[in-house]
Amino acid sequence: MHEPRKTRRDKGMRIMKSRDTRVLCWIAEQYALRLDHLRHLLSREPGHTSERFAPGAAGISDSAIIQVIGRWAQEPAWAEYKRFYVDTPGWVWTTAYGVEVLASQGLIPAYGRHTLRESTLAHLHAINAVRLNIELRHPEHRWVSERSLRKLLGRRVEGDDLVHLPDAQVWLDEQRAVAVEVELSPKSAQEYDAIFDELLVTGVALPDGSVFRYKTVWYIVNQATSVHVQARRMVEDARARLAERYRRLVQVIELETLVQAYETHPPAAVPPTSPTSSA
Repeated sequence: MHEPRKTRRDKGMRIMKSRDTRVLCWIAEQYALRLDHLRHLLSREPGHTSERFAPGAAGISDSAIIQVIGRWAQEPAWAEYKRFYVDTPGWVWTTAYGVEVLASQGLIPAYGRHTLRESTLAHLHAINAVRLNIELRHPEHRWVSERSLRKLLGRRVEGDDLVHLPDAQVWLDEQRAVAVEVELSPKSAQEYDAIFDELLVTGVALPDGSVFRYKTVWYIVNQATSVHVQARRMVEDARARLAERYRRLVQVIELETLVQAYETHPPAAVPPTSPTSSA
């Protein structure tokens, strides 16, 4: 006669699984993530067997996504969810507790608190689309988010010049880093000149006293509205004002092309990336 199976100590407890840590780290690094992009990340590593048989190539079902978010939102919550507009998907971001749990495992830096603002959603969604595209086409490259760069540089001492941080770094290998700028609204000509000078010419002063210069700058632009077109024109004009040796280091890339690249692939076809990719 078999003895009754012992009850697991963790039965009924919420456990942060490998997919949870991977996706929550991604969200924390990027500040927040919209649900259409969350589907791509969750579909890379389906949780329950039933999710593997979601119809078509669209990834896991809406109900599966809501189930995951619901588990994350249980107290103490790892993440929060909010829908800002009726006609667009909602957003998910990690709580201070969620960041603390991930940072305690050495998976991400101990980021400070961040409040998601509606005015930044379109820009943030575009940046996330660029990261998804790069991870699809070049999984060997390493993405370092703006939030991680800000943490690396530390608190700004009063009186110091404000360092310009690109929207991300992409490390092509151990020696070559690309600055990623997603430009949806125009700046002044003086601002663009200063940004190019800091990224490519004079460099960025690091806390250890060294100076860092980028090998390439990718400016991601769009043509959806007149404001986007103006921003693109300002970027191209600023690029034209650079000396030839620096001008050739700036690439202007169409956002729509990048979005199409990952949207035409099944989400599950994207190789998973390490949760420490932007540490």
